[in-house]
Amino acid sequence: SPDGQTEGVLRLTPSGQWWHSVHRRAVERFRVIGPGEVPREDQEPVNVVKAYKNYGLDELPSRSPEEYRGDYQEVDIWEMAESLGSWNCRVVPSNNDTPCTGGPPQQESGRGGCPGQCLVLLTCRHWSWKCSHPSGPAQFKPTAEGEVELDNLVDAGRLALCYAVARESGSAEGSSGR
Repeated sequence: SPDGQTEGVLRLTPSGQWWHSVHRRAVERFRVIGPGEVPREDQEPVNVVKAYKNYGLDELPSRSPEEYRGDYQEVDIWEMAESLGSWNCRVVPSNNDTPCTGGPPQQESGRGGCPGQCLVLLTCRHWSWKCSHPSGPAQFKPTAEGEVELDNLVDAGRLALCYAVARESGSAEGSSGR
């Protein structure tokens, strides 16, 4: 990323396996509970209408500034999402059957690409998410429902991405200098 906080890597091996990792470092502000400390129980919600209308203020719970001290801190955090899987190339049929480099080409029906274009299909077989502070703010972590959906798609072999390999004139097929 331009700010240097996020980095992603995709590696394809000639054997047909791939690995993808995205790593994020940041300074986030969130509630921190020290080792051995017991989390404070949340206060009852304040009735906003009562507070706004200024009646029954003696009924509203009050907290001293000392109760807020130490709750929120700026913390260096990291999180990482990884995925592993298999890949293969598919060549969209053309008059000259342009070969695809990097894997065994398979002829495709022609949908989703230009004739002679190489399509790379990545099928996910495993994924994981890790972090330094599980209770802190996360950008990569899926919701509980999202985790279940990802697991079901991976288990069924239905989580896949398809990339079209671009060829620049005068360069090696599919290479971008990296």
